[in-house]
Order: sequence, then structure tokens, then C-alpha cells
Amino acid sequence: MHLAIKIFFVTLSLFFIDAKLCAQSKKYILPADTVLKKVNARPIARKIVKPKPLIKEFGLGLIFASNGTQLSFRKYKDNEEATQAGGFYVNLGQIKHPREALIKGIRNTQDPDKEGALFAYSKINNLLNLQLGYSMRKKISGFLEGSNVVIHGFGDAGLSVGFLKPYYLSIARSNSSNQFFGSDEKYSDSNAVQFLDKRYIYSKSPFTVGLNEAKVQIGLNLKSGLQFEYIPKKYAGVLVEIGAGLDVFATKQQILVTQKAQQIYPSVFAGIRYCIKAS
Repeated sequence: MHLAIKIFFVTLSLFFIDAKLCAQSKKYILPADTVLKKVNARPIARKIVKPKPLIKEFGLGLIFASNGTQLSFRKYKDNEEATQAGGFYVNLGQIKHPREALIKGIRNTQDPDKEGALFAYSKINNLLNLQLGYSMRKKISGFLEGSNVVIHGFGDAGLSVGFLKPYYLSIARSNSSNQFFGSDEKYSDSNAVQFLDKRYIYSKSPFTVGLNEAKVQIGLNLKSGLQFEYIPKKYAGVLVEIGAGLDVFATKQQILVTQKAQQIYPSVFAGIRYCIKAS
């Protein structure tokens, strides 16, 4: 009898203990739709976005050559190591004869307050020149010590498109009333005496006179030299270049009537250009 009572109380106490443990375990039961994820103890590596390298360069400036001045545009694209670049160029200017000289024209008696203007003596043709081509350059130094200057060597090769236009002068002529006026004339055998005598010349005529008479001249151009690039800012800089060039045309052109016609035009030059860099 006593043994049965002890077994009853022991069973009852075990039931209450089990019920309490079950109640506590319900706090940690997850919903049926919960997905357990694997936790990675290692830190997650984030991708670092680096700025794109500046591999393109656009430059606009002027070239001062021994045979004329040119407006110049260049575009370069660097290779991955940024030691060598290739691109194209467009230059527009006028080729002048090395013996070309400017003198002052006479004053028009009908307009005494107006001074005579400058003109090129004995010049009979203007030779405009459009240069198109491919350029290569190679970096031959890093930044010079204590400066933001880099030195490049470069070479150009391309097409020259010349426009040979007659050079007109305003020559003094008189009408039936013996009044003088300026007559726009180009060189010919009939006016050679007046054209080459500064006592008859007021000035050169406007550039547009004779423009419809221009003839196309096809040739080649070559150029090489050094470029000194000053880069004070990341996206912009100034480039100075020096070197020598050559224009060779298929036919000869005569610029001065007192000099022989030429087909080859060598030159030395110095240029300055403002450059913008981009990715």
C-alpha cells in the first residue's frame, strides 16, 4: 500500500516537471516558413569601384612655323601602360614663302585720311593648307624632378590638301575724270609693271576676292619633334611642342613671282596647346 502511494507521487511529480520543460521550449519554436541561413563568420568583401583611368586627350592650340601659322587640333588615346599614344590631328593654316615681305601701300588721294595698308610684295598666290593625319607619341620621361612636366617624342604623317588662290591687290587706276580709285586685280602680263611697283598699290584686296578661283593641290605632310606637357591639374594641362615638318605636293606652286615655283615646303615650328583629359 505504501509502495503504491510513493509510485503515484513520483509519477505525478515527473508529469509536472515534463509539462514545465515543454512550456519553456515553446519559446524557441520557429515558424514553419522560417528558413535557416548559414552564417559565415568571415567578413563579407565589398567590391571597391575605382575611377576609370584617363586615357584620352583632346588638345586645341596654335603652331607657329617658319612658313606660316596654323590652328591645330589633336586627339590622343593612351595604351594601358600610358607610355605610348596614338591619335589623329587636323591643322589649318597658310604656307608662306620664306622671302615673303610686307610693305606699306600708298595713300589714296581721294581719301587722304586713310593710310595705306600692308601687302606682300610680288606675291601672286595664297597657298592655304589643310593637314589631316595620324600621330604617334611615346613618353620618354616621367615627371621631371620638382615639376609637373612630362616629355614625349612624337611623329605625324598624313594628307595635305592645299588651296591655291590668286592674290589680289588694290591697284591705283584713274577714270575719265582723272579721279583715282582702287581696282582689285591679280597678276598678269598686262598689269605686271603696276603690280610690281609699290607706287601704284593701295593695299591687298579682301581675302574673299578670287576665292572662287582657288585650285585644289594634293600632297603629303610629315612632322616630328618633342612635346613638353605641363599637367598642373588631373583633367587639364598645357602642351608645348617643337620640331620640324615637311609638306610635299604633287605639283609645283608659285607664291612669289620673283621666286621659282616650289613643290616641297620644309619648316621648323613651335606650338602651344591646351589639353583636356578624359576616360
